[in-house]
Amino acid sequence: MIRILDTEGSRRRPVVFFEDQGEATHLAGRGHDMLFNITRFLFSFVRHQWVYRPKLGATMFQFRSRGGAFVPLAVRSRLGILGFLPMLDETPGRHELASARSFTEHYRGAHGLFVHLGTVDRDLGRDARVVPLSHLV
Repeated sequence: MIRILDTEGSRRRPVVFFEDQGEATHLAGRGHDMLFNITRFLFSFVRHQWVYRPKLGATMFQFRSRGGAFVPLAVRSRLGILGFLPMLDETPGRHELASARSFTEHYRGAHGLFVHLGTVDRDLGRDARVVPLSHLV
């Protein structure tokens, strides 16, 4: 099954995710791109946690701006807006920080969650946090 997510921000285009991640891996042929794999895992895991709870009224989307800001996965619910920013390092770089800042400025009260494969878990202020992917599972 294919899921189409809307893109919000100043650059809009629909984004396609496969529900079956095995099929997605076969078709994409990019099984070794770790950042791509983290994003796919987040989609698969996060979607089930939010969308199948109708009381939350959750929708998923992607955020892009003409300035290059990119949040590949975000959830909007009655509780607020949370953007997931996968990264390869345990510390966000300039581009990741700028993307999160653009996202939280665009959506007042939103939060950015930097997700990585390491062990670091720390606050980056009131609207951003760095967490290991293992803490979300």
